[in-house]
Amino acid sequence: MTIKMGVVRRARPRLYRPRRPVVAGVPAGKGRETFFSDQPGRPSRAPICAKTRARALRRGRAPLPAAGSILAVTPPPNMALHTRRLARDLRHAKARQSASAAFDAARAKATPLPPPPPRLAHPPLSPPPPSVVVPSGGIDAADVLAPAASASTRKRAGKGGRRKRKRSRAAGQPTAKRRGLAWEGAGAAGSNDVEDDAGSGWAGEVNSATLLGTAIGLGELVPVHDFDFSCDQEAARYFTPQPDTSMTYVPHPLTRLSTLFDSPARAAEAGNQTVIGIFDTGVDPGAPGLARTPDGRPKIIDLVDCTGSGDVTMTPLAVPAAGVEAAPSDAAADGRRVIVSPVTGIPLVLPAADALTLDLTTLRHGTKAGYELFPRPLVKRLKADAARKLDEAHGELVAAAHAADDADAVAALKALKASNEVVARGPVFDCLTAFDTDAQVWRAVVDVGRNGQVADPEAWLAPFGVEHKWGTFELDSLLNYGINIYDEGATLSIVVDSGSHGTHVAGIAAGYHPDEPHRNGAAPSAQIISFRIGDGLLGGMETGVGVIRACQAAAVAAEAGKLDVVNMSFGEHSRLPNSGAVVDALNAMVNDHGVIFVASAGNEGPGLSTVGAPGGTSSSAISVGAYVSQDMMSELYAMRNATGKDSLFTWSSRGPSFDGELGVTICAPGGAIAPVPQWTLAPGQLMNGTSMSSPLAAGCIAAVLGELKAKAPEAAASLTPALVKRAVMASARPVDGDAGGEAVAHAADGGPPPKYSVLTGAGMIDVPQLYAVLESVTASACPILALPWEVSVSGVPGMYAPAARGIYLRDADCFTGIHAAEFVASVKVKPVFPRDTLASAKLVAADVVLKASADWISTAASFALTSAGRSFEVGLATAGLEVGQVHVGWIEGFVAGAPADAPALFVVPVVVTKPLTGIDELQVGGIRLGPAEAKRFFLSPPPGANYMNVRISRAGEGAEASTLYMMQAISVRDDAFWCATPSDAVVRCTGQGEVAKAFRVFPGVTVELVVAHYWASGKRAELDIEVSFTGLGPEPLAGPLLVDGCAAGYARLDMVNPRSQPVSAAPFAKATHSVVDLAPTGPPKVSVLSAERDAFPNRPPSVEAVFEYGLENPGAAGPETDEVTLKVPIISEHLYESPLAGQLVVVRDAAGRLVSAQDAWPQPVKIPRGKLSVTVALRAASMAHLEPYLTGTLPLVVVRKLKSDVALELYGSLAGAMARRGSDKVKPCAMGPGRRAVYLLAPEVEAGVVPAGGVLEGSYGFVKAPASLVTSRSGKVQEVRPLVVRPRVKAKGKAAGEAKPEPKAAAEDKAAAEKKTKLAALKSWLSVVGADGVEAAVAAAGASAGAWLAAADAFPERKAEYAQRAVDAVDQDALAAALGRGETGAASEKADLIAALVAIAAASGEWGGLEAWATPDEVSKLTGGWKVAVDKFVADGRPAAALTVAMGEVWRQRAGASGATAGGDEAAVAAVVALLGELGWGVWQGVWLEA
Repeated sequence: MTIKMGVVRRARPRLYRPRRPVVAGVPAGKGRETFFSDQPGRPSRAPICAKTRARALRRGRAPLPAAGSILAVTPPPNMALHTRRLARDLRHAKARQSASAAFDAARAKATPLPPPPPRLAHPPLSPPPPSVVVPSGGIDAADVLAPAASASTRKRAGKGGRRKRKRSRAAGQPTAKRRGLAWEGAGAAGSNDVEDDAGSGWAGEVNSATLLGTAIGLGELVPVHDFDFSCDQEAARYFTPQPDTSMTYVPHPLTRLSTLFDSPARAAEAGNQTVIGIFDTGVDPGAPGLARTPDGRPKIIDLVDCTGSGDVTMTPLAVPAAGVEAAPSDAAADGRRVIVSPVTGIPLVLPAADALTLDLTTLRHGTKAGYELFPRPLVKRLKADAARKLDEAHGELVAAAHAADDADAVAALKALKASNEVVARGPVFDCLTAFDTDAQVWRAVVDVGRNGQVADPEAWLAPFGVEHKWGTFELDSLLNYGINIYDEGATLSIVVDSGSHGTHVAGIAAGYHPDEPHRNGAAPSAQIISFRIGDGLLGGMETGVGVIRACQAAAVAAEAGKLDVVNMSFGEHSRLPNSGAVVDALNAMVNDHGVIFVASAGNEGPGLSTVGAPGGTSSSAISVGAYVSQDMMSELYAMRNATGKDSLFTWSSRGPSFDGELGVTICAPGGAIAPVPQWTLAPGQLMNGTSMSSPLAAGCIAAVLGELKAKAPEAAASLTPALVKRAVMASARPVDGDAGGEAVAHAADGGPPPKYSVLTGAGMIDVPQLYAVLESVTASACPILALPWEVSVSGVPGMYAPAARGIYLRDADCFTGIHAAEFVASVKVKPVFPRDTLASAKLVAADVVLKASADWISTAASFALTSAGRSFEVGLATAGLEVGQVHVGWIEGFVAGAPADAPALFVVPVVVTKPLTGIDELQVGGIRLGPAEAKRFFLSPPPGANYMNVRISRAGEGAEASTLYMMQAISVRDDAFWCATPSDAVVRCTGQGEVAKAFRVFPGVTVELVVAHYWASGKRAELDIEVSFTGLGPEPLAGPLLVDGCAAGYARLDMVNPRSQPVSAAPFAKATHSVVDLAPTGPPKVSVLSAERDAFPNRPPSVEAVFEYGLENPGAAGPETDEVTLKVPIISEHLYESPLAGQLVVVRDAAGRLVSAQDAWPQPVKIPRGKLSVTVALRAASMAHLEPYLTGTLPLVVVRKLKSDVALELYGSLAGAMARRGSDKVKPCAMGPGRRAVYLLAPEVEAGVVPAGGVLEGSYGFVKAPASLVTSRSGKVQEVRPLVVRPRVKAKGKAAGEAKPEPKAAAEDKAAAEKKTKLAALKSWLSVVGADGVEAAVAAAGASAGAWLAAADAFPERKAEYAQRAVDAVDQDALAAALGRGETGAASEKADLIAALVAIAAASGEWGGLEAWATPDEVSKLTGGWKVAVDKFVADGRPAAALTVAMGEVWRQRAGASGATAGGDEAAVAAVVALLGELGWGVWQGVWLEA
């Protein structure tokens, strides 16, 4: 069926359509466009690549400026990053003079400039200079007109890597493609700023240009006047910026912060007496604005590395007596102690005894590799600098060697060659710890200069929280660090930042610039604690361990009264909202320890249900979306034509969460210019994203808390995080989400914004109103509002019931059948009490008044609520709601008798999306969209549909302009991330052109198609949109398809076309990877972690299990010839929803050097030749969470890309497949309505293609993927379905013929080997197929007891069921024969039976008896003979253990083993029979008696 909507399409000439869709290159990554001009203030008519421009100038195609002339152009936009290169460029100018000489010559000829201001370590931001003086001799214009974006900015973020999880984003930048969760245009690795800026994290956050004049891809300039003059003092003289106080770099006016703090002095006091925790990549203590508060207190009061990547293991070190030369040195003659590093060999000179009173009996030593510690962008810069220096030295030495045949030069060349490897590995730093007896504190020193000069007492740092002092690594790096010391000096934690993201976030929340108040953060008087959760080994991405440790450390600080608010601008998507070990830790931090938790919602919009974890999915979080105002467009982004409308950024994530919660709590301005670390060589940057809106909101909340502490201390003392969240929502100012383009049923066009919205939550945070609510509504006045109340909804469809937190109806089956007239759900509300709440304090009760927002929502008027909780029913009259739109409502519960301005006790969101059904095509014309406006369609794909084709074209007014649009398709499925499906595209419509894209869809699963006019692009224009579906459906659909070449040899599917139109079918099936699993080399090492770092207050510490594996790359050529992906079944690809507190997979080479480190998200890694070691570390809050992974074997799955794909043959009939008839092969065709059988034949491969016990995995499909298919955010194209293949392996050696019969022993060995291989293959299958494919996989493996035990190990949650199946599968005849007649053929059956019984007992928790089979260790320790042992075990209530001993004696007797008691066979058999009867196994008693 085809539906046409909207205005009638106007007839117009048919345009020529090129073979490929005309899609303008998105200004991101290497394709970023930059506008240049040969004349001041006039851009070129067409965008020119910066490199092309520079190349043309160097080739003489543009005149160079004359000596002494004025080059009246805007300074290069990337000047902040390239100031250090200015002196180098001047040295290479035509005059070939030094930089200082060139500047002196210019100064002599040019008009005198005013004297430069005093050089500051961190100069203020200011507007650009009007001109640049060209020295005598001229400057190469190509050096002045530098590229508009640095090389690192132009790189694609996440290149082949895992998702980047920071929520900041490039100023005004859309991107053409996202990989993982990271925007692939500009963006730092980890911070989503620039790829190389490790440690930034959320998808979509992009670092805007650091400097004035950087193009943002739309022809707009980013007015960031940040120049790093500290790099070159001589160059700085000619750039004398002055502060521009007319703009606010942190745009808090939207929050009305200045209404509460109405003078500059008052504004500086905001946040006094409060502390903000920053969960991020770390904060640089040397960054501008983060040194002191207005009253002189330290701005940063502690630095904590929660990831452990900066840890150094310290070992005791013997120290010689004073004056003794442990190494040749002049220091020993001065009475100072000198020791030699046992690792680097560097003599380390200790401080004199009168300078620092160190207890040298506590001295410990360790080393740290610099490149494992430094941020990745810094490592890249240092490597580039080192390589350049090596190249220069190499050239000079080569010239000297050729000129004079200098033997010394030749030797130096060899030494230089050897130093290349050292440069690649990076520096290694010696570290020492010792106890300071005078200060009674542990101290540590890092030999940052690698010269052994550690005698300076100032270099010996105490933990940062004690003295607030830090050090700096080498002059070239400018990387600042603090230290912490744990375990009595045994562990040194070197705390650095893993990216610029955290420092930027801290500056937004609480930066203080006394001379430049326009750069201040929201709460300048607040102090900061930096909790680093971005692991440097992982490029700055957060880990479960990092977040949980941060929660634990934050709880400790809160209990000490040193923490009020925490901001977390990190996150990603989670299959299970509000669930998992990380969420449990966050809830404990908030509910048990009173920390207010603010987090970013994500940058994955504009589609609904794109919020991420933990901010948008956790009940304890205040989730913040990113808003942009007209003032921000003009001031921060220098847009010539601002939209005139305030709105959400197009990419800001929207709610609701998958389980119906609002998703976005509030919104705040989402862009700011704020400080970045010194090692970036820039004092500040413009970034935008929810990473920026979240700290701004956190700073506003801290400002209100500080004001309450000063003026209403009683009200401040009674605050709880739950009350603050309610007040934040109640006081927020409703705002538009999509600038009026959103279709919400309860809000008329042009009417006021709704009170709650899935786009903006409760609206813009409003500081004075928040203060008023918190001042009047205290916990003492209404205690019930101080508690968090949990809302759970039952009766809703999907995997989230009955724990859903709202009512979210999305798929078509919610509106048919029994739900056609009305949908009914049950809502339960109950309190969540802090952990240590007294029983008497739990006696709470209140009358609650219910208010529904719309007439289609019905519920009771009120009910009585107690601490036990209470349920009420909700009815939704959905029949009258408009189809194809989203309808948002809510139910509020108010406490009767509470103050008039008291917030709601709870809110139950109601979101209904009624999809259009039964359509194959949809045409909508005349859609008018302006900047930041969006149009949404909700469609139910027809049966068999695989793809949704979308075509947009311009029409009517504004059609001639070039405009940027975001197209997004969201399918919410229970079994996968929504972002695992092809998701979004950024496209540009130019003139009368068309743009076509295709998206993956799933039959019966509602897909939201949203087309959004990008917030910073073009003018209002009219669009026509065409949608069509195509595809063929395979049956059956459940789970991956198994093709077993060692069993049936084929698999059958039906290719189905349920629609009336023919579809172009192109069936295919191919294997692309080999999969094999490794078993641990030994039992896991289980340990209880230190309570100092891994425990909440008054709780036991976490536990850890470390598994070790052996991995080998037998590659014959090249140092890196094998690329593998390592996965842990069930555990990998789960972070926030995982019950585990953390997971880390580390690969090291034979020398112990780090090859790769990964957490929950496996990525391909190149491994060197030879043997490697792999460790998998799992952490959990308690042994109960860790136990399921310890009872069985935890496999490590190794996935390798095949050198060439293995294609499967497809036949139209079984007979054709058996005969391999070419005429029966399935070929591309136009398939009409109906179904057609397809037989997939298992391939035959050469030996070595599949590892022993391994399988192949790949994909299959029935239609060819459209050329315009949009890939998913994980970087995968899911136009096909998963396939698992066990191929036949070609025989080697002998020609065909009948083989000689094998001896019996050889046949038995072969059978055992085949069984072992089959079980190994089964384990690999189970790691791929999931729970739905267990039955088929076990059946293919023979359905033996061992096969079911493998399934029990692979799926601990169904261990009891599968273990019972293993018991049932035991061959009792073979077992009885083995037990009764002494044969060994069925020994494995006995082992399988025992293992199965133990598994059943373990899964059920009933360990008594069945678990107690005597272990070999127990038996070996027994004395007094087997009878004494049997009697002992029986007396102990362990009959199964006694049976083990008795059967063992029978086997020894009948095998004639040494140590068997003479004539003991009859007594042993009698004991076995008696014990079998006691255990209830009478079926075997007769067998034994007969034997």
